[in-house]
Amino acid sequence: MMRKIVHNLIIVLMMLSMVGCSVSNILPETRGETSYPETEEELGMSAQPSMPSKGGRLRIPISKHESINPLFTKSKDFINLCGLIYEGMFAYDENLNVVPVLVESWEVLDEGKLWQFQLRKGVRWHNGKELTAHDVKYTFD
Repeated sequence: MMRKIVHNLIIVLMMLSMVGCSVSNILPETRGETSYPETEEELGMSAQPSMPSKGGRLRIPISKHESINPLFTKSKDFINLCGLIYEGMFAYDENLNVVPVLVESWEVLDEGKLWQFQLRKGVRWHNGKELTAHDVKYTFD
């Protein structure tokens, strides 16, 4: 008799645990909860192929960061994101060789104690001002 009660109790507990584990509780519907509701245009995008168009919204989830300056942050995710926004003086090619980006050439002098860079001409900031040696020095300082 006791064995039958324990068996029935186990079956009831298993059924209750299955009822409590529904997908709607794990993944609630997010529609209407986001700060950017989908437009009709966004909803129809997956239904038919179309040509790229200007405009729209780009959402990139990133972790919390200490600073928007890539020199002062420790977050690898944010540093990778900054690589899409900022340009450095150098970059790496597919073989991990250093290639110039904001410089045309460079020379190492005085047994590596002095580096001399020739900045690329025509590089401008967002406000139209040309990149100067003072800007590079400011970044290093």
